[in-house]
Amino acid sequence: MGATALGTATRLCGELDRGAPRRLMIEGERGNVVIMSVGGELLLIALSSENPNLGLLFMELKRAARRVEEVMGKRRGGK
Repeated sequence: MGATALGTATRLCGELDRGAPRRLMIEGERGNVVIMSVGGELLLIALSSENPNLGLLFMELKRAARRVEEVMGKRRGGK
């Protein structure tokens, strides 16, 4: 479902000439879902509380995405 949501966001951003989406955030009644693409083939999906500190949340997601890319690069024989 995460890939479908990000695919829809990608098409929407393309049609509106906004470039590639950096992340997709869905605000639910009991919390949020944030979806980011990591390294092209992977998705990082995070769940948060209803009222997170968005700056801190996005900073931590960027850090986690870099770490995932690093680990996956080593597994694939790169970097």
